[in-house]
Amino acid sequence: MRRKQQCGVLYWFTANLHEDRLQANKIIALLEAEHGAVAALVAGASLSCALEKIVREVEIQWGEGVAACILLQDDADRFVTLIAPHFPLAYHPVLLESDIGPRGSAFGIAGFSGAPVFSGDIAQDQSWTNARGAALSHGYRACWAAPIFSARGLILGVLGIMFSSSRHPTQDETVLLTVATRASAHVIEQHLHASLQHAHLDMRGDLLACAAELHAQAKAQTESAAARMILVASDDAALQTTLQHALGRLGCRALQACNSESAMLILGCGIGLDLLLIHVLERGEADSLELARQAKRLLPGLQILFMSSRQSDEPVGAANLVFGIDSLNQSIWVDALSRNISALLADQAMNAIV
Repeated sequence: MRRKQQCGVLYWFTANLHEDRLQANKIIALLEAEHGAVAALVAGASLSCALEKIVREVEIQWGEGVAACILLQDDADRFVTLIAPHFPLAYHPVLLESDIGPRGSAFGIAGFSGAPVFSGDIAQDQSWTNARGAALSHGYRACWAAPIFSARGLILGVLGIMFSSSRHPTQDETVLLTVATRASAHVIEQHLHASLQHAHLDMRGDLLACAAELHAQAKAQTESAAARMILVASDDAALQTTLQHALGRLGCRALQACNSESAMLILGCGIGLDLLLIHVLERGEADSLELARQAKRLLPGLQILFMSSRQSDEPVGAANLVFGIDSLNQSIWVDALSRNISALLADQAMNAIV
């Protein structure tokens, strides 16, 4: 009798050890599928392709039934992505359009309640009010589904399996389904993390490109301004203001001198001037020419342009110092000035290249 009891205990222990090994192997297989799914993501696979590895492994471990993973929209009001490699295509819309509420399929109820749902007999389960007919017409009699949670407790989707016969899960099977949902959650969060990183890198790249472009524009503007520094010598305040606006539209910077002495002080400061614009008054032609001579002595390469209010185009002596002179009267003088300055700067640039 005692020997029979010992044999019974040994048989029980051996049987349980065998079951434990089988369960451990199934868990290991699911974890290996999770590892393969993450590796697929790293290699550039889509989230659906990566999750399909876990879905297929779930089907392998149960040996019967078909599995599906359905992802929720961000605001968790409807399903948006279905991974169901072995469900008939005609049943895909039924899964995707499952009501997320207390009267839908096990998938919809799990997504609504945040708790596993085990419908061992769909025909008798009163919660399948809105989905029973479609499931039975496709030959499904049982469905187990569990929500997939993020690390912050948000429902990311639902993983479930449907069977062609009525059946209720064992304790080991509920553990396996839990392992599978956690594996799916890890894959989804890895995908979301990678997407955020890519978005961050793209945003950083855009910001760096924008900063580089702004820097280049600022540098170009600085260089342009430096190459077009113009000193305006005129005792007409209104004219100085007008010239400031006109030269600004031409991309030039204008320094102002109200008389010859002020102009000479600026010329002697070592500023990289490119043009001296002298406003010639009829009563001050001699002073204007003297200013031009002094400017040439200080800055031999400086270009000089005279602007006159007189009515004729006759040069004002010392022609070798004068680049050009226009009768800049009435409303056309700004256009004439623009043509002269633009031509001068273009000529100067060409000489620099030569």
